Amino acid sequence: MARFIKFICTECGHVFDEDEVFVVDETLDVIDGVPYKETYACCPECNGSYEQAKQCEHCGEWFRFDDLIGGVYCENCMEEFLNDTEKTRAFAVEDLDSFAEFVYSEEQNADV
Repeated sequence: MARFIKFICTECGHVFDEDEVFVVDETLDVIDGVPYKETYACCPECNGSYEQAKQCEHCGEWFRFDDLIGGVYCENCMEEFLNDTEKTRAFAVEDLDSFAEFVYSEEQNADV
């Protein structure tokens, strides 16, 4: 199975494939008759910077890694997950270390 790499713009949030990356050649100066060019890649929508996107493991939407809780679930899916007490209980029993770490990090964020 082929693995698709997606990117997300850090400025406008546009999600795009690798072949959609917009490449810009910009002439910055001419020195002794030779143009000094800089080439850079950017978002095809707004010319902003981008990074590799990660998919929420529940809903399948694409996000910046930092916008996923634990690098796994988006905020909406995590809220849905925590509101389902049966799923939360099952998760706590299956992977107590990860669950305890998540609860501890939430308590630390609430204290700030």
